[in-house]
Amino acid sequence: MDAASPRQENVVGTLALLRYKLTDYNLIFTDRRIIAFKTGAAPVAELAALIDGASGRMKIHLPVGLTYPSDMFDRILAAHPKNFQVMYEDVDRGLFNAGISGLTMPMLKLWMKERYVFFAFMKSALWKDKNQIRLAKEILTRTLSTKIEMKHV
Repeated sequence: MDAASPRQENVVGTLALLRYKLTDYNLIFTDRRIIAFKTGAAPVAELAALIDGASGRMKIHLPVGLTYPSDMFDRILAAHPKNFQVMYEDVDRGLFNAGISGLTMPMLKLWMKERYVFFAFMKSALWKDKNQIRLAKEILTRTLSTKIEMKHV
């Protein structure tokens, strides 16, 4: 890729309706980073390719390797002050705990040098959403395989 061509990122997958600090987020996992954007706070034009037109909900099963310009994700990040990113190289370690159905909620914890993030899987607040858990395991295995520990999966 020459200097004049825009940077590209491959989408590895998405997870919807995760809670961090009392705010609901959707996560886009690319080959470089995790984009965490507040539910309902991303520019519609940027998400057109990620939204199911019939239901208006975020597509959960994106084809692996779908490529987008990096600046599209940068615009999503800039759309709301609570949106943020996690670069994979900044993650020291992670824990994905799928929880115990009816007792504990699935969660994803990521530790970095400067901070710690904790996402609760709200779709599985009462009963484990097995499809979301399977998808999370697949995405995390592809993106953070050497840094993530899996429990109850």
